[in-house]
Amino acid sequence: MAEHQKIPSSTAMGLLEQSSGGSTLEMLNALPPRLTDQQFEMVKALAKAPLPCPPPVTDQNFGMAMKLLEACLPRRKDDSDTGELKFRAYRKCLSHLSKPQLFWTVEQAIKRQRFFPTVRELLDIAAEWASTDDDAKAQRLARRLAAREANRRHIASTRTPGPSLEEMLETMAPELISLGLKLGHLIKRDGKVIVSPEPEATDR
Repeated sequence: MAEHQKIPSSTAMGLLEQSSGGSTLEMLNALPPRLTDQQFEMVKALAKAPLPCPPPVTDQNFGMAMKLLEACLPRRKDDSDTGELKFRAYRKCLSHLSKPQLFWTVEQAIKRQRFFPTVRELLDIAAEWASTDDDAKAQRLARRLAAREANRRHIASTRTPGPSLEEMLETMAPELISLGLKLGHLIKRDGKVIVSPEPEATDR
């Protein structure tokens, strides 16, 4: 295996944190259609490796996100909750979002919603988010490659092997054997019909 395709050493911080996501992504894209055992193990390890934690949302980030929503989307007529109480309620329900996920959710809400979104609407949008950084892309690709290789290996392990050439010749009709001999695809050696190592067509 090429030097850049060696399996990274595993640490508690995860495989994807030990090199730039970009180089990992390039390495995965350069893998052949069928993986060796070592490549397969590497891909499976990358697929399970913990991603670097994205930056959390601060109160300042959250306040900015709410101001963006308020500036772009009108409130519903029955929306009577305002001020600090509403800010705290939204902050509590959305506190698990990362900073990039929150601002992506706000951007999508501004594009999709006609009115200031409810917490449920924001959570539904946030559930669609997928990180677009190179680490996340590399892990998603590793998962696809691991699943593809596992499927191919399963198919190969359950496939019934076909008959060998020798077995086919033993059951082949005499007319086909005669035709094979005429065309040069078969030859007789030591009284036994075998496949010609260099078949040659005749003019007959």
